Amino acid sequence: GVLIGRACFGNPWIFRGHVPTIEERLAAAVEHAKLYESWFGTEFFHPMRKHLSWYIHGFSNAKDLRLALIKTNSASEVVTIVDQYLNQAEK
Repeated sequence: GVLIGRACFGNPWIFRGHVPTIEERLAAAVEHAKLYESWFGTEFFHPMRKHLSWYIHGFSNAKDLRLALIKTNSASEVVTIVDQYLNQAEK
């Protein structure tokens, strides 16, 4: 049970057998950040940072993106960083 529990961090699709695209993972991270902020506000956003790093585990430039995301204090900052990453990836 512990191994499956850890495998679902940043990958809620594991139970469906779906392999998500980068865009799907980032969209889920943004949605998660928005939901977290709606429940807890921006004063307690710090715990959300660890979850954001799980969503980006294992793809190109993950280190740079992770470093930016672990400094966020709101869902709007997450949206900005994710949008910048996706715009750079398109080029």
